[in-house]
Amino acid sequence: MQSIEPDRLTLEIAYSRLKMNKSFDDAMRNPTYKKLIETRAKALMKHRGFDSKKIQSNDKD
Repeated sequence: MQSIEPDRLTLEIAYSRLKMNKSFDDAMRNPTYKKLIETRAKALMKHRGFDSKKIQSNDKD
């Protein structure tokens, strides 16, 4: 099963829930913070019932 990367909006939501002192762009430049934010975003997508096939096909319903 292929995993899809989170989009910027999901990354920003995950970032806001982590309550970091750095700006979003600074945090994404740091490899450790980037991995942390991406992992949290993927968990957020899973929790919300993310459908990768729907995103890949670009359905907007």
